[in-house]
Amino acid sequence: MQIQIYAISGKLVYEQMLKGISGNEVLVNVSSLKSGIYIVQMNTGQEISVGKFSKL
Repeated sequence: MQIQIYAISGKLVYEQMLKGISGNEVLVNVSSLKSGIYIVQMNTGQEISVGKFSKL
């Protein structure tokens, strides 16, 4: 599974490739990100999911 996080400006700010992940829950440490709105994209190779979150 590949996880990518983009700032609302479209800049890629985080990327990680996770191997051997099964299930539908993944924890990502976003403490290094500044406050703002982000887009997260998760690609399993079979499916791509996109979501949005805000960090205060």
